[in-house]
Amino acid sequence: MSLFSPSPSASLLDQISDGYEKALHFWNVEGDSEKAILMAKEVFDFGITQLDLLCEEDYIAVTKVMQKIRDSICEWVAALQDDSMDVKGALDWIKVSVRDRETETE
Repeated sequence: MSLFSPSPSASLLDQISDGYEKALHFWNVEGDSEKAILMAKEVFDFGITQLDLLCEEDYIAVTKVMQKIRDSICEWVAALQDDSMDVKGALDWIKVSVRDRETETE
């Protein structure tokens, strides 16, 4: 199950920004770190696939938001760190979570 559903009628910048806002909501309001990180990763990955389609002006705007998303993912993963989980462990946990979500939808 994907958390991010891009809207074809919205600009890529709007889609990326909206997805990032939802990820922030999961992290800041709902306190759901797993959903926040997964959402941010889906938004970031979607943005990467679309970059070649953009004009220079839009490319610059979208990549600025994507840099914020990347920074947030790094901060969130670091925040999950404790005695039992290092950053690599947190990243592995994210991969497993993504794989588990993908198998749920099959």
